[in-house]
Amino acid sequence: MTEQNIASTEVSSAPALGYTDDLEKAANQGIPLNPQGDLRVRINDKRLRIADPVPTARQLLKAAKLMPVEQYVLFYRLPDGDLESLRLDETVDLRERGVERFLAFESDRIFLFKIDGRRQEWGAETITGKALLRLAGKSPKHFGVWRVATGTEDVRISAQESTDLSDAGLECFRTAYVLCIEGKEIPWGQPTITTEQIAELGGWDVSQGVVEVDPDQNERTLAPGEVVKLKDGHGFGKKFQWKRGLYANPRIDQELDLLRPQFVNIECQELAGSYWFLVPSIELPDNCHPRTISVVFSVTTGHPGAPPYGFYLPANVTRDSVAVSTQAPPAAPPFAGEWRFVSHQPTHWQPAAAVEVGDNLWGWTRSIRDCIGFGE
Repeated sequence: MTEQNIASTEVSSAPALGYTDDLEKAANQGIPLNPQGDLRVRINDKRLRIADPVPTARQLLKAAKLMPVEQYVLFYRLPDGDLESLRLDETVDLRERGVERFLAFESDRIFLFKIDGRRQEWGAETITGKALLRLAGKSPKHFGVWRVATGTEDVRISAQESTDLSDAGLECFRTAYVLCIEGKEIPWGQPTITTEQIAELGGWDVSQGVVEVDPDQNERTLAPGEVVKLKDGHGFGKKFQWKRGLYANPRIDQELDLLRPQFVNIECQELAGSYWFLVPSIELPDNCHPRTISVVFSVTTGHPGAPPYGFYLPANVTRDSVAVSTQAPPAAPPFAGEWRFVSHQPTHWQPAAAVEVGDNLWGWTRSIRDCIGFGE
């Protein structure tokens, strides 16, 4: 078989009944390959009809019009998902299952790395998190990937982010489930997790309960000791998560759900008939120092019946070089720090049954920011 007739773009006669000439269909659907005629393969995103069932890498690259072929490296995907490089004059039997897809790179080097302890080959200096997960056989919807670091924390690589393989040494990566617990993404390496483990990862006492929120925002309280199987279709992205079943007043949970997208690490404690909130990372106008602070406020256990009143800020906060407050706290907040109190109240307070409709603590937090920055 000559290289000139290795590929054809002409559609030949249909394969005999019960057979296919498409290698991907044969592999995925278990349909026998046509014993006669051309075979169809995929090289990168291009589908080609190949006449020779045992072509060389050189012939495949020429068929895909990737020339000069010496400037490319060709890989075929093994049945287990790994990639294996082909020398230019090395042949591959297209009739064997698992060789229906090829990847070609314009490169003169092959880059090696490990993922989940398995050695892999790649044809480019960089690789995306999505490609790493696919090589590891893991769904980007359910898993994350981290570059293993020595002497420091491993580095998360997002699906669309690229990481460099050209540095000296063998790069190593690991995959893990990504659990979304109260808006924070946390890696987890086991196929199951218990109620108690979720609470521990989230940083609260299990006595507060654990609530599972599915992609349709339906909530279910997990039983003590319940084991959740992560391989049963759980997708732990931002639409599927766990949260603490925190308080006797369900409005507090709803207020926290409204605040967390803006303040991921917000904290709340119930103490002496009040709910205390620590809101981090509030950004202030240019005339304030420091520009980013935490504030504390409290509401009664009957919230939202009574409006909130006053808030606490760090003692060193200034506006136009003057301390915002020198007033000592009337009650010590349950959060560490040197706090000063500011008298402040809503201009009106009309909460509704739905937390996002009427007045709420997200609007109250915005009013605190304006009070600090503009004295309003």
